[in-house]
Amino acid sequence: MYETLHADGKTRGRIAYTVWSEVFSCPECAGEIVFTDQALDTKTGRVKAVFPCPHCGSELTKRRLERLYESRFDPSIDSTIRTPRRKPTVIVYSIGDITYQKRADASDMEILYRVDRLPVAAEVPLDRIPPMHMTHQRARMDHFGITHIHHFFLPRAAHALAAMWRRADAHPDSRIRHMLLYFVEQAIVGMTLMNRHHVIGRANVNQNLTGVYYIPSIHEETAYWRILGGKLNRLEKTFNLRSMKKDQSHLSISTGDCSLTQLPDDSVDYVFTDPPFGENIY
Repeated sequence: MYETLHADGKTRGRIAYTVWSEVFSCPECAGEIVFTDQALDTKTGRVKAVFPCPHCGSELTKRRLERLYESRFDPSIDSTIRTPRRKPTVIVYSIGDITYQKRADASDMEILYRVDRLPVAAEVPLDRIPPMHMTHQRARMDHFGITHIHHFFLPRAAHALAAMWRRADAHPDSRIRHMLLYFVEQAIVGMTLMNRHHVIGRANVNQNLTGVYYIPSIHEETAYWRILGGKLNRLEKTFNLRSMKKDQSHLSISTGDCSLTQLPDDSVDYVFTDPPFGENIY
């Protein structure tokens, strides 16, 4: 699913990420505006404060634009949903050690079309999002067509996560199975529509806006291998047996009531607690 044809039309490249753009209309001429193409300054990596309409030349700002929507039937919930219109624009991919960039072409659109026609995988939750301040008041997720959990994902991202989860969950060894599921879990948020696209100076992985539900107008669909590759190396270093054996005589892992611990008196150097917060911090 995460592959594309190279410029020679023969060599397959491995997609690192695809930039998706919301589509708006000009308030003056009603012409269609692909937001990434007109508003993103690739030199600074920021959205331009003012930019021209490619059709009539009118001076525009994002606030003046009118977001375009499309309605489609979602068979998994037996209902029609209304979502912002999005288009894939830039695709960044690699062949060997060389990275390339191109516009989405007919071959890429055919792959996306075929994936979109697949039924939602059994591993993907279909639960309705319960009424919450963060999703129904502070940020209206329904305005972005997100009323159920699976709506947070584009189809390709959802199928990739489901395939990884399926393979991890099938491992016969329970300890390794739990480790693999923990590993796959690290990619979930980064593969949602909340992942923002950054052009300059930042990694394009896990770029969701912290503490809020925010759907950007320029979304980066990052491939699973790009998110998890670096994490695998870091996990290997963290749980390296040689480093953990240095001082295991003072290591204790337990689950229980804080008031009934088996720790001896005067043995604690540091306490870190993480209680539930109020509504100001999520």
